[in-house]
Amino acid sequence: MIKSSLLAVATSLILGVFTPLVVASDNGQAILVLDASGSMWGQIDGKTKIEIAREVVTNTVNSWDENQELGLVAYGHNRKGDCNDIELLIEPAKVDATRFSSIANKLSPKGKTPLSAAVKMAAQSMQYTKKKATVILISDGKETCDLDPCAVGKSLEQAGVDFTAHIIGFDVSKEDSIGLRCLAQETGGAYIDAKDANQLDKALEKTRTVVTDTSVDKRTIASITVPVEVFAGASFEAKWTGPKNVSDYLEVRSDDGSRAYNVAYIGSNDSQSPTELKAPEEAGNYFVHYSLKDKTSLARDKLLVTTPNATVDAPESVVAGQSFSVVWSGPKNEFDSLRIFNLEGQPQHSYTFLKSDEFVSPSTLTAPVEVGDYVVEYRTFGKKVLAAVGFKVTEATATIRAPKEVDMGAPFQVQ
Repeated sequence: MIKSSLLAVATSLILGVFTPLVVASDNGQAILVLDASGSMWGQIDGKTKIEIAREVVTNTVNSWDENQELGLVAYGHNRKGDCNDIELLIEPAKVDATRFSSIANKLSPKGKTPLSAAVKMAAQSMQYTKKKATVILISDGKETCDLDPCAVGKSLEQAGVDFTAHIIGFDVSKEDSIGLRCLAQETGGAYIDAKDANQLDKALEKTRTVVTDTSVDKRTIASITVPVEVFAGASFEAKWTGPKNVSDYLEVRSDDGSRAYNVAYIGSNDSQSPTELKAPEEAGNYFVHYSLKDKTSLARDKLLVTTPNATVDAPESVVAGQSFSVVWSGPKNEFDSLRIFNLEGQPQHSYTFLKSDEFVSPSTLTAPVEVGDYVVEYRTFGKKVLAAVGFKVTEATATIRAPKEVDMGAPFQVQ
């Protein structure tokens, strides 16, 4: 699908990365899909979320471009427990702000969250398979009915002439936002978090600008999505969209942005999403960025890195030079290993990598030939010790007894 550049830039607008480039564009139709499920009675700073949404919608339609047609779909406002409670309240047309606000203000949250079906209904009402169409969804929770937001987004993108869904997650947890993010990403749209009234107002205003403005810079279009949580040192996939300029790259950065940990360059036509990255060795909060050569971040997503559990068990003593079994458990990240060290931290000859599912416990190591105290450590590629156990290497003993004299060439016994 050939996308109009103006419909996938909300992330870059949020970050303030914007260089005007005038392009000719038919903005098509747009529909606002408003969550009116029961959870919208929840409160933020003493005001219900539905009240906040009504006020923000009123602000937005009052400044809506008169040349951009806008409609309204709501769900969850008529019946409890009904996944079919979706209604096209206003067909796409030039905005009558007074009528639009009046209808939105009458919504009373009651039911479930069939957000995927609501987006499908909105797309179909705009004849998205024949014309350019945009959906703006405001939701305060994840899908609670039968459809998969990712699959719906992919299907709409494939069937549409030029379909885009921009999603605003209103007071949504990172875990609950996964489906919302995926729906937006599959259609080339943007996902924006809004935690309170002020952020919701800014998010909807910026989305309005993206839908109605005809001046955008294609070089600033980007989005990125990573897993909610990964183990320290583990590989993970980052899904992204972006311009793929020369020297564009994905980068894991510390929470405050002061330190970079892993970089993958994606600035070529051969680069494809998703891209594999490696988590830092230390647990904590990080961000994964889509960045330009000048270090400007076009998009980012939060990454929680946690410490995995690992165990190591070995015999209390082993004869020098003897093979022995080590029972272990751990994440088996690429280049994780079992290694023997003396008490001064000097590595010994024997070690084994635990780099794939082919490696199972127990593993075999060989004891050093020098008598003394040693440890077996479960180590990551970054040399972080996840588990360790001590053991002793004891002296090897041997005896030999043979006849004092034998005839040349004759067989003889050795004990």
